[in-house]
Amino acid sequence: MANYPLANTASQINLALQAVVGADAEPTNGSDDMVTSNGVFDYIETQLGPFKTKTVTTESTGIAATDNETSIPTSAAVKDFVDTTVAATTAVASFTKASGNITATGLITGYTEVDTSTIAAESSGTITVTGAGTYLINFNGLFSESGTGSFDVKYRVDGSAVMTRDFGFTNQEIISYSVPKVISSGTFTVDIQGVESGSGDLNFTDVRVDIIKIA
Repeated sequence: MANYPLANTASQINLALQAVVGADAEPTNGSDDMVTSNGVFDYIETQLGPFKTKTVTTESTGIAATDNETSIPTSAAVKDFVDTTVAATTAVASFTKASGNITATGLITGYTEVDTSTIAAESSGTITVTGAGTYLINFNGLFSESGTGSFDVKYRVDGSAVMTRDFGFTNQEIISYSVPKVISSGTFTVDIQGVESGSGDLNFTDVRVDIIKIA
C-alpha cells in the first residue's frame, strides 16, 4: 500500500474532522462547520416551504391571467403590468400661456399644449377633456389689473366657477387652485375667464392649467 504524505498539519486535520464530527444542526452564519443532512432538509422545508408548488408567471403569461395565490411573477411580468395597466390610467395634459391680457370679458386663449396621452384639447380658450376617469385639475397664474374698474378672474369647470377672485386697480396676485373631477363617460370642460367691470385690462403671466388623470 502506497504512502501519501499529507500537506496539512495535525492541527489542521483535527479542525477539519471536528467540523464534520461536530456538524451544525442548521445553517449558521459565520460557522465553518458542516451541516447535517437533516439540518439542510429542515432548513429548506421552513425557509423554502412556502414556495413549494408555486408556479412562475412570466411576461408572456401576464399577471392579469394569474390572479391567484400560487403564482410568483418575474420582474419582467411586473414591469409589463405597470407599463400597460397602471401607466395606462395615468396621464397629464398641460396648457400654458406665458403672458397676455384681456380687454373685455372673455377667456384666456392661445395656450401652448403638451399632451402626449391626448386626453384634452383647447379651442378658443376652452379645454375639453375626454374619457371616463378621476382627474385632478390644477390652475395657476399671476394676474394684475390696469385702467379703471376691476376684473374678476374665474377658474371654471363645465362653465361654472370653482374659484373667483376680484382685482381692483393695480392689484397683482398669484392664484393657485386645485379641484378634483370624476367623470363616468363623455367630456368636461376647463377654462379661465376674465369678467370686466368698468374699463380696464386684465394682465397675466405664467398661466398654467394641468389636467392630471389619476385613475
